[in-house]
Order: sequence, then structure tokens, then C-alpha cells
Amino acid sequence: YSSFALRGHRWQLLLAAAGYRFPYLYTTTLLLAGWFTSALLPARAGDLLRIGVLRLGSERHAPVPVAPSLSSIVLERVLDILAILVLGASFGFALLRDQLPPWLLGSYAVGIALLLGFGLGLLFAPPLLVALRRLPWLAQSVFWQKLVDFLAQFVTGLRTLFRRPPVAILVVAESLLIWLGDALLVWLVASSLGAPLPLPAAAFVALTVDV
Repeated sequence: YSSFALRGHRWQLLLAAAGYRFPYLYTTTLLLAGWFTSALLPARAGDLLRIGVLRLGSERHAPVPVAPSLSSIVLERVLDILAILVLGASFGFALLRDQLPPWLLGSYAVGIALLLGFGLGLLFAPPLLVALRRLPWLAQSVFWQKLVDFLAQFVTGLRTLFRRPPVAILVVAESLLIWLGDALLVWLVASSLGAPLPLPAAAFVALTVDV
């Protein structure tokens, strides 16, 4: 339960960093509705629900364009990957030291490569978007310019944390706590079934599966 409470607050912070401030209960309610939908429908349909509800707005809350709401959810995923990699690698090193099998190290390497690729993509995205906007055979296309505008808004949303270091530190800390809660859940379930595990072992298994 506490991890969902933190997820709601983390999403509230990400939206606020993009310039859209909502009450905590509103963001947490939308997040829970999205998770419930994803539990019933494939392909993370709950994320589309969150984007759609924000886009429609309400009497109390102004609508949010698709690009910034989508970027906030992508940032959630990036923070999740970062937390899982850091915690999983830490528990794995504490538990197994130099006995980690190569295939497992490869899985973690893929995760690290994805994060590095994401960072490099954000670094080079602005000049790339300028070049795309000026492509000779597409510069006069209204549809193409709207597409580039959408991508520019999306990238701007993804880069918000770089301009707000205190918020970035807070959401990273919350992400670590969220996934520690996931590890604790596995440990408690195993204990309740009469098969107790050391907490580092339960955490390593839970987080490695998530990787």
C-alpha cells in the first residue's frame, strides 16, 4: 500500500515539474485506476487511460496535452528501471559477490545500456529536432511540423528533471523506496507460506525478475 502512495506522489511531482499541478489525491486516484485497468487489459492500457483522462480534464482540473502526460509516464518507467538496477545489483553483490552468472550480468548490462541510450537520446534530441523540422522535402508539410512539435513537447517533458535537481533527487529516492517495498512484499509472502528467505535473497529474486 505504501508503494502505491509513493507512486501517486512521484507522479504528482513529475507532472508539477512539467508545469501541471494537481492535488495528491487526484493523481493517486488516476494512477490506481490505471493500474487496475492494466491488470485487466493487455499492453499497459492503464497508462493510456491516465493520458486520456488528463487530456479531457474536468471542471476542477485543466486538461493536459498528450505529450507532457506521456513524458511523465515514460519518466516513471525510466525511474523504475534505474531503481531496479541499483537495488538488484546491490543485493546481488551483497549476496553472491563474484558468483553472478554471465546471463544475469548480461541482463543487467542491457538495462544499463537502455538507460545510457535514453540519456544520450535526450542530450542530442534538441538539435536533431531542429534538423528534422528543416528537412527540405518535408518543411512545408503541416502534418510534419505538427509531428515535430509533438516530439519537441515530449522531449521537453522528459528533460524537466534536469532543470530541477531537488525534484530529481526526491523522485529517485521515492523510486528506490517503491521497489524496496516490492522486495519486502516477496519476502513477506514467502514467510507467510512457511518458506522463509533471507531478505537480501528475496529482494534479489524479486528485482532480478523485474529486470
